[in-house]
Amino acid sequence: MREKLKDSVGLDVSPTLISKVRKDLGWQAKTGNRTCQLISRKNVRERLQWCLKAVEDKEDFKNVMF
Repeated sequence: MREKLKDSVGLDVSPTLISKVRKDLGWQAKTGNRTCQLISRKNVRERLQWCLKAVEDKEDFKNVMF
């Protein structure tokens, strides 16, 4: 996040500030091992189609924060 802010708007912020702002916004960092729910065959097909379309459209997901 820090590097993205610096690269995109030239803003150099501390990791502490980023954590504070994320907390104030109600964002939670999710870490650790988790088990995933199984998805239905129908959803597998739909997700695959969505992914293939994203690849075809050359989606780069630059507007998404992971």
